[in-house]
Amino acid sequence: MTAWQSLFVDTGDVRVHVQRAGHGQPVIMLHGMTDSGECWKPFANLLASHYAVYVVDARGHGKSTHQHNRVAHVDHVEDVRSIMDQLHIVSPIIVGHSMGAMVAYIAACSYATRIRAVVLEDPRFRPITLETDAQREAARQHVWQWIDELQAMPLDAVIRRCINENPTWQAAEL
Repeated sequence: MTAWQSLFVDTGDVRVHVQRAGHGQPVIMLHGMTDSGECWKPFANLLASHYAVYVVDARGHGKSTHQHNRVAHVDHVEDVRSIMDQLHIVSPIIVGHSMGAMVAYIAACSYATRIRAVVLEDPRFRPITLETDAQREAARQHVWQWIDELQAMPLDAVIRRCINENPTWQAAEL
């Protein structure tokens, strides 16, 4: 059984929840939108026997501060920088899924000399050069409308919807 330490990092405007386990080369794990760091636990438990693993709840997710305003990738990237600074994490491997993959990618571009490697699982790259500003804004508004819908629903209804939309997901993931 892996022993996880629960920490909070103050970034100035939010408190980001981070769980840490293991020793060795640091690995920071970033989840996708509407998820939390808990989604990484089955894999992170295995990694913690060889690495110092940091599982992050992105702002607005899990036990991190929830904000009522919209959040951009750059906000999450600055949170990663704050985590690295405050927890004295040197040369981490950053693993990200979906939204977290985009954050990992931007962090690697922004802080290339501070990050050893990135692993991108299902990054949400879109061909932005082929879209107009209006198309990008419409896509962003669609995502926020979906999130607002989910937030207005009782948890059991969200889980039922998730089961219907993702029938192959395991119960722990739901």
